[in-house]
Amino acid sequence: MSFLSQVSLTRTPGMELLIDTLKESHWDWKADPYGEVTASLFDLAEAFLVWTGENLPGFRPSPIFVSDGASDVYEMLTDTVTVTESDVRAVYSLLSRAQSILEAMGRD
Repeated sequence: MSFLSQVSLTRTPGMELLIDTLKESHWDWKADPYGEVTASLFDLAEAFLVWTGENLPGFRPSPIFVSDGASDVYEMLTDTVTVTESDVRAVYSLLSRAQSILEAMGRD
């Protein structure tokens, strides 16, 4: 069971779609939870930057390339009207919190 499955919050359909898309490409919690959260944050932030032209807090885009995972997220963002900017920000905030918790636990 992943961290996001355990979080109790009101999720919109757009948030669910984002979480499912990220799970498809990243979520191997048993092997490397911190790495998976960090990779998901980068993918989400890169896709958001391409989608809106705006950086999410704490994110600096790569000058070299856009990752495959970000491409998957961006494709999902542009193919659906379900996901809003608020949904992206909420999932990004949740992942950032998970990253902070893992760091505090010494699992980074």
